[in-house]
Amino acid sequence: MSTLHLGSRANLYDVLKFKAPGAKGALEVANTLVEQNDLMKDLQSLPSNGGLFHQGLRVSTLPSGSLVNVGGTWGSSKSERTTFLEALATIRDSWECPVDVLQTEGKEVSQALVRDERANHIEGNGQAWCNLIIQGPTTPQANAIVGLMGRAPWNALDAEFCWDVGGTGSDLRSAWLVCPGPSRVHLIHNPNHPTMGIEFEDKTPPGGLYKVDPDDSTKHNYWLVHEYMIQQGICIRDQRSLKRIANIPCAATDYAGPDIISKARRAVLKHNINANRPWFLYCDADVYTQLVEAADAKLKVYTSDANLYHMALPMITPNIIIRRLDALNHASGAGETVVS
Repeated sequence: MSTLHLGSRANLYDVLKFKAPGAKGALEVANTLVEQNDLMKDLQSLPSNGGLFHQGLRVSTLPSGSLVNVGGTWGSSKSERTTFLEALATIRDSWECPVDVLQTEGKEVSQALVRDERANHIEGNGQAWCNLIIQGPTTPQANAIVGLMGRAPWNALDAEFCWDVGGTGSDLRSAWLVCPGPSRVHLIHNPNHPTMGIEFEDKTPPGGLYKVDPDDSTKHNYWLVHEYMIQQGICIRDQRSLKRIANIPCAATDYAGPDIISKARRAVLKHNINANRPWFLYCDADVYTQLVEAADAKLKVYTSDANLYHMALPMITPNIIIRRLDALNHASGAGETVVS
């Protein structure tokens, strides 16, 4: 006999869940798992120079002249450069459903299921990609992806790239300051991909995709198959354009709003080259709430449309836009440990 796959493929029970009582059409769906992913909205995506990898150079040492007497001699100097390599993270997923399953309860119910699955796959894969970029894979060497949390110089306090708010324990958070731009921080995609690494493809031929029963090669059925992919990475050309605000306490009674604001402003001003450019401060829901409370307390947090979106957004004076990034979320009591 053929096997009914109930684990990862759509089945009759999924369709029946969408059926309204009394056969009056499809139920409405409330998705409570949608996250805020402003990182993919805010950063420009540029083509990589090596397909699934992007290689570049950073100036590590500038030339330096010598003080000489008139008529004296002097030496030569040159710039020193170091290479960097960024990799694209590829997230792939499929949704499969037998055609006859979709035909059991009518067009309205089946279309509701297909629409909802498409929206959920786009949402879920976006969350997975963002988690990879921030935290990295559980197997560090997988696909050459290193999450921001594991990269130097942002994985250790130095009051230059990684700033300390002073929290202790294991229920801490980090916020990330990003100054976007082609010469600073941006996303990267494979230049050979026609849609910049974001892909949805309906693989279903007319009548459905013919599939042979893996348990009985004499039997078959027909499937609806959708394929999804996100293939993008993050490129940090100028390390001064990315700052980590670490060790933010986020227990139920914690409030570090003023300290977060102070560290964020000092981090932006540390390197004058980007001080007057727009910055994004990405933070989880708990830190975002603390900063909104800081706005209510008039601690240099305010709502303004004087930003690149010309929309009323929470900001820190003079040019830091506060953005919520739910990939940074942690369950209460199970956050980050101390960065030292």
